[in-house]
Amino acid sequence: MDSTEKIKLLPKHLFALIKQYQQQTLGHAIKDWFYNYEWQIKPRQLQAIANNMQLPQQGKWLILADQGGIGEALAELLQQRGHKCILVYAGDSYQVDQTKSKEKYYLNPVNLGDFQSLFQQIVEPLKLPLHGAIDLWSLDAQLTPELTISALEAAQRLSCASVLHLLQTIVQRSWSVWPRLWVVTRAAVGVLDTDTLAVAQSSVWGLGKVIALEHPEIWGGMLDLPASGVMDEAATLLAEIEHPENEGLIAFRNQKRYVARLVPTIPPQPQKVLFRTDSTYLITGGLGDLGLWLARWMVEMGARHLILTGRRGASAQTQETLNQLKHKGADIKVAQADVSKMDDMARVFEQVQTSMPPLRGIFHAAGVLDDGILLRQNWERFTRVMAPKVQGAWNLHILSQNQQLDFFVCFSSFTALTGNLGQGNYAAANTFLDALVHYRHKSGLPASSINWGRWADTGMALTAQSQLEQMGVQGMPPEQALAILGYLLAAGVTQAAVAKVNWVLERETHKARQQQPLLERIWTNLPVTQVASQTSIQPPEILHQLQAAMPSQRREMLMAHIQNRIAKILGLNDSQLPSVEQGFLELGMDSLMSVELKNQLEKDLETALHASLLFNYSTITALVDYLTSQVLTLDFGTDPVKSEPDQDNSVTSGDSIISTTDATDLEEMSQMEIAELLAQKLANI
Repeated sequence: MDSTEKIKLLPKHLFALIKQYQQQTLGHAIKDWFYNYEWQIKPRQLQAIANNMQLPQQGKWLILADQGGIGEALAELLQQRGHKCILVYAGDSYQVDQTKSKEKYYLNPVNLGDFQSLFQQIVEPLKLPLHGAIDLWSLDAQLTPELTISALEAAQRLSCASVLHLLQTIVQRSWSVWPRLWVVTRAAVGVLDTDTLAVAQSSVWGLGKVIALEHPEIWGGMLDLPASGVMDEAATLLAEIEHPENEGLIAFRNQKRYVARLVPTIPPQPQKVLFRTDSTYLITGGLGDLGLWLARWMVEMGARHLILTGRRGASAQTQETLNQLKHKGADIKVAQADVSKMDDMARVFEQVQTSMPPLRGIFHAAGVLDDGILLRQNWERFTRVMAPKVQGAWNLHILSQNQQLDFFVCFSSFTALTGNLGQGNYAAANTFLDALVHYRHKSGLPASSINWGRWADTGMALTAQSQLEQMGVQGMPPEQALAILGYLLAAGVTQAAVAKVNWVLERETHKARQQQPLLERIWTNLPVTQVASQTSIQPPEILHQLQAAMPSQRREMLMAHIQNRIAKILGLNDSQLPSVEQGFLELGMDSLMSVELKNQLEKDLETALHASLLFNYSTITALVDYLTSQVLTLDFGTDPVKSEPDQDNSVTSGDSIISTTDATDLEEMSQMEIAELLAQKLANI
């Protein structure tokens, strides 16, 4: 080969070297971003077994009983130990049935008032300590092969709605000792490769992980029974609830007890995924930032026929992006359709069948956010978030079962694995996606679920960016996330969690809470030097300052500290300190900002604080009164002010900047549209 030919080959070699360098650089950057669930066998501790001989004092237990008799069998065992049990069944309304020898109670799972009536009229008058509440209603959900949309919606009411309303009813009452809340499911999680999942029961596991974060004071845990009842299930449940260990995610399979752990995994090998030029690919939620990033990438990877769905049509800005893709040779169709409505999606599938090449891939990226702590949530807000993920994914599953698909990809969330403050509905919705994917995989259908962490500067993540950053959840550049998606698709992965997390900050977020066994494998492997360097960045200076100050100075010092914290959260400058008498909602704080402030105060004061703290004490003055009189043990130089919770602390949906009635599908909006919407809402506060 002469020198001229070698020179001609130089650009090709240079391009290959650049690509190799880019892959190596990307591989180093993302090597710590991959996680998955691992179920490990963990028998009950011998000490806990021995403790079963030491019965707790006589008390009462509230059992939301299933139709299969497990709740009744559990009640019999508890009654044999001297306890009183209140058995409650799912019904259309609050009723007391006195036609038989024993009273039976019925509640509508979606009616919070029914739960409150039960406690006021039945639970509280029985003058015994309430040891716990066990919700077994999920067990009445239909099995997956028999599932319909209406049955799926009924299952969400039996599981998530009942747990939400039971939690709210318990937490809003005063207890000398907090009762424990337990939730029982059957085959809701995939522990063994042989498990066939009851997907309708899966969502409540996501909700449970958020309860563990927001209300560790009452959380007992999730207990998943095997698909076939081959054990003494009532006795197994009794052992867990009467003398609990510090495990919140427990499953029973083949007479063994399993617990869940999040573990790092090895990244997939870099492989190039190519989409077929003679096939159609469907992207739900395709008109938002995330969907548009995905569409651009797919066109770069060879796709030439895309159909993008959204509840609204394409905006002018979105249409400009689509036109750019068309200029690259892609045929882009936009279908205005609600993925949660079967008729809408059937119309989309018909459009593909009649006027486009064969459908070969589905990317389910539609979603809605309506964040708020569980005490401020209601079932309407839950169903709004659940619909595109749960009903939407099920519609896609049903409509595509006879299609020859290469891909069926669900964009799930890291929140489904770990929980996240203020996102009980979102965690529940995404947990369903994971379960459906495993069910499809077991059925021989293509399926992948990616539990994404935060994509930087895109869609829904923008609304919670400050809180997530504080918790250690960092943004992944979309280009890198999409490269990872290609690797995962090429590898045929069923489920993978991909997130960029600073685990030191994440651990500090939960420092004042109970230990989180789910993350112990992550935390125990943190480098000691990393922990020491990062945890020393922001020591709890205010606590040291309070300890060093004169007693008469401490109250004003704490007041000023909280004012500065709130000003920073609200984005105010140093000259705009908030009024100490103005309500937090009036100041412009939504529920997530309140959670952020509470988290900061937990770290500042090195103590656990109740999730409803800022709703019970809704001004800076009331909050300081409470902290100085009932939390901090320091001398504040005056007689402590007994601070009572604010009277107006009922469950409401009015704390969100974006309200239930006019909240927009954020995942289908561009950055500019989200900014405009937030500006409008903030202007109306």
